[in-house]
Amino acid sequence: MHTALAFILSLVLVSHAQSQTIEPGFQLIVRPAAGLADSEFSTFRDRLELQTIADFGGIAAPFDAKVIASVHCDQEDVYEFRIVSDEPVVFTIDDARFSSDVHATKPMSVRIPLATGTHRIVIEKRETGGEAKLSVEWKSTQQTEFRTLDSTSLRAEWVSPRVLVFSKTAGFRHDSIPEGIEMLRNIANRRRMELVATEDSAFFTDENLKNLDAVIFLNTTGDVLDKQQEAAFETFIRHGGGYIGIHSASDTEYDWPFYADLVGAYFNSHPAIQDADVIVREPRHVTTMHLPSKWRRRDEWYDFRAAPKLHVNRILELDEATYQGGKMNGDHPVAWWHLFHGSRAIYCAMGHTKESYAEPAFIEFIERSVLWSCRRIDSAPSGK
Repeated sequence: MHTALAFILSLVLVSHAQSQTIEPGFQLIVRPAAGLADSEFSTFRDRLELQTIADFGGIAAPFDAKVIASVHCDQEDVYEFRIVSDEPVVFTIDDARFSSDVHATKPMSVRIPLATGTHRIVIEKRETGGEAKLSVEWKSTQQTEFRTLDSTSLRAEWVSPRVLVFSKTAGFRHDSIPEGIEMLRNIANRRRMELVATEDSAFFTDENLKNLDAVIFLNTTGDVLDKQQEAAFETFIRHGGGYIGIHSASDTEYDWPFYADLVGAYFNSHPAIQDADVIVREPRHVTTMHLPSKWRRRDEWYDFRAAPKLHVNRILELDEATYQGGKMNGDHPVAWWHLFHGSRAIYCAMGHTKESYAEPAFIEFIERSVLWSCRRIDSAPSGK
């Protein structure tokens, strides 16, 4: 990949709680308004329906956006596309090109006859900074309501997520780290990810991190990055790179305020390893859709120095009445997510034992967390 503040984004919109689909629905290209050659794009993903500048990875400067996809028509008909944007838009389908008025205040509407089959669409818009809004809906003459373009109608190539697993320790070292890496390698093979595992903090440079979709802190402990490496990681997060923290990722970098906000809470103590009930607080989030409402499992249950910061969304909590030694006074989350400077960040306090990394429900939770953080699957959660 060439150096560039540019991204190719795409995503699956999960329409049913039971959906296991991971194929993306479209590609969205975002680049600085100064312009770059298509060959200079690095890969990244986000949603088609955009609401804020953070959805573009936190790029605040003016930039261009281009949606490239193929829409599939089930029957020959006249189709209407409705595009809502805060900037002028150029819409192309096959060889037909339509442009919105520079001063238009209403949604752009395009009516065009289309044959049964697949048709290529391109949507181009110029952004001037601030909030970026773009949504696309369509319907045939046989339909009374518009529907959002999603994975049921769009086709695009799968772009392999690129993920770094970082497991450096400068304190206690978990003997389950090899099992965790092996689990993540298996996920990568199954989901066609490109995965690199390292304990070399020198990997944290702008040049290396810009080519990644997400970084996993797997049972890291202590001060594992120097100031220059921290700055590179901050840049990665601010440009929309994903973060997944597992277990003692919260026992890491206590003197780094940015990381404190990213991980959400710091480790304090834990009782003996034992069984406990994990309660699914947010069952609609894509990471928890496969779990029962009460998940009985064995692990080392972390207490935190303080409850997770208010900007995070709790998805899993411990029932302290079901085990001995909990110190969070009944307010005990063990997994949460948040959108942080354009990043999709998720932390899971579970994963101490070797057995965790062979547990099907836990494996799927981590798998879904990685795909969500890499923006390969989406969710419809309530909250922040």
